[in-house]
Amino acid sequence: MPSPSRGQTPFALVAALLFMYFTLELASTVSFAQTPVSIREDSKPAVETLRAITKRIEECPKALEFEKRWGKKQDEIERYYEGPPSNVVWDVVAGNSVRAPYLAYVEFTVDGDLWVPDSARGKFSKLPSYFAQEQMGAASWHYRYEYDLGPSGLQLTRVLLRDKSTDKWVEPKRSVIAEHCWDAAARSTETKSDVQP
Repeated sequence: MPSPSRGQTPFALVAALLFMYFTLELASTVSFAQTPVSIREDSKPAVETLRAITKRIEECPKALEFEKRWGKKQDEIERYYEGPPSNVVWDVVAGNSVRAPYLAYVEFTVDGDLWVPDSARGKFSKLPSYFAQEQMGAASWHYRYEYDLGPSGLQLTRVLLRDKSTDKWVEPKRSVIAEHCWDAAARSTETKSDVQP
């Protein structure tokens, strides 16, 4: 432990030690980006397809999942929305498979939003199902689409999903996510030049 220098108060020393501790603690929890991978020329068109997929995902609008009438009055309804996607990131890393030289992925977050008209919110909050509905409205889903990337193009290999309360990824049933704009965009791995007239 360093000793205080002349004119340095014990408070300054404690502050400096705390700063060093938290700086080291933070540095140990931050993951740094991987070393950039060099993409071979014959695989670059697949990288451009991945960029296009990412752009299409970013352009997806908020989606109405359902509307439910819970009372007899006109404003006694609830609507549950998901999206639009946010925090959309993609990358290509060296693959460890004989299927393709690279692994590519797109990850993003989709938040849920429960809407009830302001004029009915007080009554809605007294319903027995209110807490469960509010929890659903606060849902945040993290999606990850993984691809083989190489000279033959981009091939979707796995779709993963997790909610904000866990780090455990699961493979969702196709029916859970199949009707969303972001899923259609992520599954569309053909470029315009790939499509034959």
